[in-house]
Amino acid sequence: MNALTKLQVRSLLQRAQAEFHAAAYGEARVTSRHVLELDLNNADAYHMLGAIATQEKNFAEAETLLAKAISMNRRSPHFFHTLGNVYRAQANYESAEAAYRRALKLDPGLSAAYIGLAAALRALGRSHAAVVYLQRYLQREPNDADGYNELGLTFKDLGKLDLALEQLRTALRINPDHQRARDNTAIVLLLAENFRDGWPAWIRSFTKAPFPDPGTQNAPFDGKRVVIYPNEGVGDEIMYASCLAKVIRHAAEITLYCDRRLASLFQRSFPSIRTFGTAKESVNRIIGMIAPDEIHIPASFLPAYFPPNVDSFTRRKSFLVANPALVSKWRERFDALGSGLKIGISWQGGVDPINRSQRSIPLSAWSSILAVQGVHFVNLQYGAVGAEIEQARTTAPIHGWSDANPLIDLDFFAAQIAALDLVISVSNTTVHMAGALGIPVWALLHLVPDWRWKMAGTTTHWYPSVQLFRQQEAGQWGSVLRQIEMKLATCAAASAVDTS
Repeated sequence: MNALTKLQVRSLLQRAQAEFHAAAYGEARVTSRHVLELDLNNADAYHMLGAIATQEKNFAEAETLLAKAISMNRRSPHFFHTLGNVYRAQANYESAEAAYRRALKLDPGLSAAYIGLAAALRALGRSHAAVVYLQRYLQREPNDADGYNELGLTFKDLGKLDLALEQLRTALRINPDHQRARDNTAIVLLLAENFRDGWPAWIRSFTKAPFPDPGTQNAPFDGKRVVIYPNEGVGDEIMYASCLAKVIRHAAEITLYCDRRLASLFQRSFPSIRTFGTAKESVNRIIGMIAPDEIHIPASFLPAYFPPNVDSFTRRKSFLVANPALVSKWRERFDALGSGLKIGISWQGGVDPINRSQRSIPLSAWSSILAVQGVHFVNLQYGAVGAEIEQARTTAPIHGWSDANPLIDLDFFAAQIAALDLVISVSNTTVHMAGALGIPVWALLHLVPDWRWKMAGTTTHWYPSVQLFRQQEAGQWGSVLRQIEMKLATCAAASAVDTS
């Protein structure tokens, strides 16, 4: 390659980098390919194309391009850092860790690799190690709000809520508009049961529209038309519905939009409310005071006013009403199983890979529970779990029916739960549904659970029928499962005596 061509290649690479950082990925791709026309063995061009593919979520292509770049130059820390990003985006955290460590071995001063490694370690449940690398990162990048946000989340994982708030507030001092730090601050405050600060922070994390301060006015709906929109998952919608009875007392008229699978259940449970089932994304939301006598509000804001503090929670046994005819149908099915307790179980929860791994307990770990005599177990777990159930069959049958699918028909699911004696479940929609119906629930929680379950105690403010069983050590379910086994054996024996 002559000197002129080398100069052209260098100039084009600089241009591609500038285009990439400006998120002009199409232009950066064209420029990088131009480099390869001049220099077919240019590792930096392959790396740039791999980075573009990563941003566009074409991960298989990104891995191929980065492997090509690394085969040409195994001494570039940036190549391994980008590869780590590709692995982490695909939840392949072990490979991400290895790639980031390789990048840092080549260049201990590569700041971005520290925060990437910390994120991978946190996802692997090694939060103590993640703290170390985040602190190293912040020594190099002391004004990076993202780093403080990540450190705050990692301290939250460890249950160190005061330290978590300190880091999150630092992130917000650096960047008051940092959305994730704002969201996480509200969540940590609510987890700590600091509702006085938590509810206003929660509202501000969703919108800048003016809403009355929950600390000074807990009835902004008096005499108004209130329109309520869904803005979180099905379990959240059920939990927020616990506030509707109080809203009814204040509002002149209520229109409730909800997940279409909940519409019939909510309409039956709150007949004075106009209820419309819809997809969340299809609702044309305008949040705030629409007119002097009309307010539009997300469902997740309702607890900020009803109740604004711990003492204001209403200890209602239940607030949802299952379809009586469907409940009778399920009871007939359960009676046909024979004598003994009819207990629904669910063992998976969470949406994103990290949360799912923290919440869920493989069904294979339930063997001692499934072996308890005098119990008929009923599958309440949604999703493709047939293989797990079949493997567990050697211990005990787990009964299921082909027409029961909570992903499709939540009214049928509610009736199924209402016909049971007890539900044993990890934290997921099943717990919310059973608690809202007033069915006894034993909820199995990881060390630092969702904010709604608080950090300690065996009861929850939201559902009187729910009893909480907590991990004592992150990732260790053994003691929780033993508690459930012993308590269940006692209940089954008592039930057998009562029915004899």
